[in-house]
Amino acid sequence: MVENTLFCNFNQLDDIINNYINNENPKKIYLLCGKTSFISTKSNTLNVFHQPRIEKIEIQQSNPDTSNLIKLLSIHQITSDDMIIAIGGGSIIDYGKLMMYFIDEADVLSFIKGNLKPKIKDIPFLAIPTTFGSGSEATSFAVLYHQNAKYSVSSPLLLPKTSIICYELGLSMPHNVLGATIMDALCQAIEGFWSKNSTDISRDYSYQALKLLIPQIEKMKITNKFYQDISLASNLAGKSINIAKTTAAHALSYYFTIEHNVPHGNAVGLTIVQLFKHNMDKVFSDDFSNFDSRMTFKKLNELIPDHNYLSMLINNISSTFNLIMPLSKLPTKVNFIDVIQNVNLERLANNPVNINHDDLLKILENS
Repeated sequence: MVENTLFCNFNQLDDIINNYINNENPKKIYLLCGKTSFISTKSNTLNVFHQPRIEKIEIQQSNPDTSNLIKLLSIHQITSDDMIIAIGGGSIIDYGKLMMYFIDEADVLSFIKGNLKPKIKDIPFLAIPTTFGSGSEATSFAVLYHQNAKYSVSSPLLLPKTSIICYELGLSMPHNVLGATIMDALCQAIEGFWSKNSTDISRDYSYQALKLLIPQIEKMKITNKFYQDISLASNLAGKSINIAKTTAAHALSYYFTIEHNVPHGNAVGLTIVQLFKHNMDKVFSDDFSNFDSRMTFKKLNELIPDHNYLSMLINNISSTFNLIMPLSKLPTKVNFIDVIQNVNLERLANNPVNINHDDLLKILENS
């Protein structure tokens, strides 16, 4: 499935969403939104969201989990005649995907046990992000947490059929949320570039994203142009990881989010600099024979020459938005062995070079 991305200003949203609804002509529209963000972004003022066939579902949890998902599925029975609109951050959009993927509690629990063969609801799905970083509107997978374990739900049918990028929806983002989303977009652009699964197309998306992100992170002048570039870069980075998938930085990050309550974007940024150094050192070592990976890093070095330059970018983000960095600044001490034992092996396997236990320990000690 190919995602259709539309870019617009806030004063165009009503007409664009209304035209999309009229073209699809659903019997019922499930509107997923954040309780606070729906008001702070002024999405509640859009006339299109006040028609009788819309059922509003307010999501209050920051990360999708099985208990909340099961509750939503028991209340809202979505049929093939319906439509989903998700307006909010990455978690809101992920909830929309999960409600397409699962039917009921039995479905969810079967998936957790590794047995589910889903019958995905092939219905119109419109994604409208109000934060920029996750790129969820451009990916075919969603995150689901169960008893402090992270699961990835994936299917080509989960890619939203249409997404609308309106940078003005991000203007009301809290300061720390904006910082975390920029960090997430930067890390995803890097990981989509160097992943073992990267292609010419994913690397091109990442390259375009980094060309937008880097000048804005260097200057840190938060203007409308800043929000425009960040929103577009996030979408491009999302398109990149939809092809290439994320790597070691994300593999390590889930532990920091689950065990130390670090926001996702912030968590990904904690190790990206040392991973950049590790990957570069390995790729350009004398005994490394993968020519394609070496050429990939040479292209990436056009924009990020070394880990010191990346460290400057990361520090600009963290100092501007008061993110928690480095690892030693986390409120509770991090058990590195515990981190390694709980690393996401699926994402770790995508890293461009192999990383063993000692490598991970060194990366964590220096992060």
